[in-house]
Amino acid sequence: MTVTLPKIVRRRSRVHGRGVFAAEAISKNTRIIDYAGELLRNGKACEARETRYLAQGCIWVFKINRAWSRDAAVGGNIARFINHSCTPNCYSWVDTKEKRVWIRAAKAIQ
Repeated sequence: MTVTLPKIVRRRSRVHGRGVFAAEAISKNTRIIDYAGELLRNGKACEARETRYLAQGCIWVFKINRAWSRDAAVGGNIARFINHSCTPNCYSWVDTKEKRVWIRAAKAIQ
């Protein structure tokens, strides 16, 4: 079964240099994008990457659970440029069986 994902684009953002924006209307609860990246076990190596990225002002390691994380700096996609917000219009949904992170629309996005 093929799922058609909505169109999104990476552009300059006033919030943090670059951001992800809807290129078409997105309905509430729609899967927008898979937060792709290298699958790695949590531990010292993962923590070292997180520390390095944070020093650069980036948060690209997404914890899936206590054992696994996704590093979007390695094999990632534009999902890593989604800006954090105090009033977010998206949320993350983790498929623990597949070890995948989906970004979904929390409300209708224009």
